[in-house]
Amino acid sequence: MISNILKKKCPVCQKGNIFEKSGLFGFMSIQKMNKNCPNCNHRFEKEPGFFFGAMYISYALCILEAALSFLIYLSLGIDDKYLIYLLIAPIIFLWPFNYKMSRVIWMHII
Repeated sequence: MISNILKKKCPVCQKGNIFEKSGLFGFMSIQKMNKNCPNCNHRFEKEPGFFFGAMYISYALCILEAALSFLIYLSLGIDDKYLIYLLIAPIIFLWPFNYKMSRVIWMHII
């Protein structure tokens, strides 16, 4: 299941791609999501607002990224007056990743 989440594959057949394009350069870009699985025709968005729960997954990912950033900045001994900016920077930089991964994780959980 974890490898399918990281590969962004269909939760039913584990073969079809959830997003239209994938690859190394798709890591930091917002891509269009397929409506149905190209392999098994499973519908990804079951009802309007289905991905509302993915917002909670995205929030958890942001908290994890901020906590890891905080530990890195503490180990580097960075001045406290810049800490808030250094905690927000990875969250802003990684928002496309959080967007895609939160949807994929939500689909695999539900």
